[in-house]
Amino acid sequence: MSRGPERTPYWLYSALVLMLVFLVVVVLLPADGEQKEPEIAVSDPFTGEQHQSGLLYEEFQKATIEASETPPVNHAGTGIALIMDDVGYDLKALKRVLALPFHVAISILPDAPYAEESAKMAHAAGSTVMLHLPMEPSNPKYRARMNGAFLKADMDEAQIKDHFIQALNRVPHVTGVNNHMGSLLTTLKEPMQWVMQVCKQRALFFVDSRTAHNSVAATVAADSGVAWASRRVFLDHTVDDEDLRLAWKSVLKCAKRKGSCIVIAHPHAETLNFLEQRVLESERGSVQPLTTLLHSGGVS
Repeated sequence: MSRGPERTPYWLYSALVLMLVFLVVVVLLPADGEQKEPEIAVSDPFTGEQHQSGLLYEEFQKATIEASETPPVNHAGTGIALIMDDVGYDLKALKRVLALPFHVAISILPDAPYAEESAKMAHAAGSTVMLHLPMEPSNPKYRARMNGAFLKADMDEAQIKDHFIQALNRVPHVTGVNNHMGSLLTTLKEPMQWVMQVCKQRALFFVDSRTAHNSVAATVAADSGVAWASRRVFLDHTVDDEDLRLAWKSVLKCAKRKGSCIVIAHPHAETLNFLEQRVLESERGSVQPLTTLLHSGGVS
C-alpha cells in the first residue's frame, strides 16, 4: 500500500508564526526604541485650520515652510529666540515675562490699552521691543473682528504706510515688527513691499509670523534689504501642559536640526507657568536675543 503525503508538524507552523510576529515588531517599532508622540489635533487661532500639536505640529510647520517661497539665509546666528506676542493688555503678565531667566522679545499691539507703558517697561528691562502689527486675515471669522489698527488688502500705498506709521507712533522704542494675524495680507506682494519700505526707512527688522504657508513677507523683506526672520513654532496653540511640553520638545529639535528656531508664544498664565517652571536650566542658554538670529536683508 502506498503512503500518503506526510503532514507538516504543528511545531513548524508555530515557529513560522512566531518568526512572522518578530519581523512585524522589528519593522514597526522606531529604531531608537522611542515611542511615537501622540497626534493631538489643535485649531490654529489665526486661520482656524486643524494642525497637529507638539512634535507633529512642528513637523507640519517644517513641511509648509520648506514648501513655500523663502529667501536665502545670510549671517543668522544659532539657538532659540522667543517672541511674546499680544502684549499690552496685562502688565502683571508682562512683569513675569521680563523676569524670566532668558531673553524674550516683547511684541506689542498698537491698540492695546497699555501699549505705551508696556513698551517703556520692556525697554527699561533691556528687552527687544517690537510692534505686533495687525494685518488682514483670510478667515472671515477673524476678518469680522478687524478694527482701525489693521492693514487691509483694499488699502492703497498711502493708507498702508499711514496706518503703519500711526501704529509705530503708539509704541515707543520699537526696533522690529511682526504681523498679528495677516494670513491674507502677508500673501500679497505689493502691500508687503509698502510695509518693508517703511521698515527700511525706520531701520526696523521684520519677523514673518507665518500665519499663512504661502506668505511672501520674509522674501519681500530680504529683497527690500530689511533684516528678517521667520517663525517656525507656535509654542501655545493650546495651553494644555502636555501640549506645551510637546511643543517645547519640537522647539529643541527644530533648533538642533536647523541651527536656529524662532518661537512665538502668548502671555497666557499657563504659558508663563511653563516657561518659569518647565524650561530646564540646561536649556536656558540656548535661548538667545532675537536680534542675533536675524538674517541680513538682501539676496546674495
